Amino acid sequence: SFYRVINSEWFSCPFGALTRAGMQMQQHFRSTKCLGQALGRWRCFSAAAGEATSVQHEGSTGPQHHLITSLSTTRAVIRIEGDQGPQFLQGMVSNDVHSIGDPGSSPVYTAMQNPKGKLLHDPIFYLERGGSPLSILMEVDVNGKQHALQWLTRYKLRRPISIADVSEQFSVWVAFGPGTSSTPMPEPQAVGGAWHLDPRLPGLLGLRTLLPEGHQPGSGLQGAVPSTEAAYRAWRYMHGVPEGEAEMPADKSEPLLFNLDALRGVSFSKGCYIGQEKNSFTHYRGVIRRRCMPFKVLAEGTGAPKANEDVVVEGSGERVGTIRGDAVSGFGLVSIKLKPALQAEAGERALMCKDSGARIQTYRPQWWPPEWGREEEEGAAPAS
Repeated sequence: SFYRVINSEWFSCPFGALTRAGMQMQQHFRSTKCLGQALGRWRCFSAAAGEATSVQHEGSTGPQHHLITSLSTTRAVIRIEGDQGPQFLQGMVSNDVHSIGDPGSSPVYTAMQNPKGKLLHDPIFYLERGGSPLSILMEVDVNGKQHALQWLTRYKLRRPISIADVSEQFSVWVAFGPGTSSTPMPEPQAVGGAWHLDPRLPGLLGLRTLLPEGHQPGSGLQGAVPSTEAAYRAWRYMHGVPEGEAEMPADKSEPLLFNLDALRGVSFSKGCYIGQEKNSFTHYRGVIRRRCMPFKVLAEGTGAPKANEDVVVEGSGERVGTIRGDAVSGFGLVSIKLKPALQAEAGERALMCKDSGARIQTYRPQWWPPEWGREEEEGAAPAS
């Protein structure tokens, strides 16, 4: 694990076992004393704080806190109210949401797609109130809020449900970091009365909840430390999890290219929904040659990698990917062809950003299925 500090906050980046590329990274940083012997003491530089902070890796006695922040500037909230809400949403989204109205149900991550299968939005659904009328809250990227409202209203037809923007009434909050609980935690003021496990990577990515606007998290999280959206974005990038339209442009790509199949955002056993044909075809074909991967910045050129910047193979100039979202604290996401990305991870190729000249190193997150990127190899397991 990497231990970094952003604004004097602790969190980890699981890289897994050191690959040959990882050993090259270790050699690269040794001269600046960023890596001590046996991965003991690290010197990490915080882009947000603008200062260096030494961190003890193995046997560290540093604090392990819940880092918390509101995502009010990036996530909006929409209410779907009416007893037919789950039935309506079941035909609109890629995941199975038929049980979202059950008491005590967990949040559901999913995708909204157009009829051609292109990703439009990446909502997370929460049960606000059971009984009658049933009320469901949907968090969505703030830049896609108006389109999501229009899209839902367009397909509502005459169903007895209401759809409204309630972003001024609720805020999305997250808790993250290496000390974050791997089980739901109580939060009396929150929707559902709890901090919920993030439905994308339960137990790994952290906790998530909706709080009434103006309310601060209470005593449900012991040792909670205020953090920033930038720190949370870096945490997501380390784990290779995209979020929102800045990282998953609307109407451009299919959900599976952003790994929603492994992030528990797509059901391949539910009934029909808008965009289903493309998801099913891609999944059962068994081969996806491009995916969204995390990367570490090895060396900046004229600046840090920026959103929509092309990634090329150093030397040949072959274009192999596109940066998704501005890199933060040395980490980022790239939509990339898997073959050159895995070759770069193994040290067989070097990748760089075309405009900034930054050198980057892609890596495979721990949660990735082992067959990804190797589907066409002889003896590879077929898609399930």
